Amino acid sequence: ESIAKSMSVLEGKRASFTAKIFDTEIAGALRQIVYYAHTPDIGFVYYRFNLKMTGGGWVLTNFYFKEETQALLPPDLVQR
Repeated sequence: ESIAKSMSVLEGKRASFTAKIFDTEIAGALRQIVYYAHTPDIGFVYYRFNLKMTGGGWVLTNFYFKEETQALLPPDLVQR
């Protein structure tokens, strides 16, 4: 529900460009994926998905998106 609420700002918007820019997995247990997109109505947007492995498979534990114009990557985008 909270992800759907966060994503509502993107409703009806189409990206003119999208690319996966970061995809790392740690010991088959933790994974972080980051996408970059340019959406004409919004601008430059980064999407981060944090996933954790369970006995039933990958579970999305955090979704984060951020607009950024000046920096190449938002400073708080990639967690290590």
